[in-house]
Amino acid sequence: MIRQEGRFFILETKNTQYILEIDAENKLVRNHYGRKINDCIPTRAEPRSFCCTDKEKSDETKALEFPTFGHTDFRIPMFSATLADGSCVTEFVYDSAKISGEKPPLSVMPSARGKVPCLIVTLRCINAPVRAELNYSVYEECDVIVKNCRIFADGCPIEIDAAYSQSLTVEGFDRVCYLAGGWARERHIET
Repeated sequence: MIRQEGRFFILETKNTQYILEIDAENKLVRNHYGRKINDCIPTRAEPRSFCCTDKEKSDETKALEFPTFGHTDFRIPMFSATLADGSCVTEFVYDSAKISGEKPPLSVMPSARGKVPCLIVTLRCINAPVRAELNYSVYEECDVIVKNCRIFADGCPIEIDAAYSQSLTVEGFDRVCYLAGGWARERHIET
């Protein structure tokens, strides 16, 4: 199930919730991902900033849903590109969202299909004519939320340096295990 409550988007499976928030600076922020929380939207903990005195405005303290390169966010960016003018700083803000009843197909990649609720969030770059479309599909009974990202350069030549479908900030863990291998090494464990 997907619903919107004011500046929040709530995606629910049978056991989990994924809550997105449009913050005061119009950035898309992940507010919660985990077990279901009944009848309330959690507030984020007091942010800790390393370089900015205004903690609420520093991107480094937010769990940005679409982190990019070049401004106070020291995490690995989900998207980085070189623009036509040679700059590589991009900053995306919320533009629009719609909820549909069917997941849009991916033409060049394998993907899950079906008539499932889908949230499509469009972000726009404030310093170039570039858009990002984030698609979230909820397979409620399977307990799965699928996400993909599409980049659109609206009449602007860009060179994409990196583009990922997800960037997940995991707080409270000293050590995280993940699979980082490439082709024929898909199950090489990194820590």
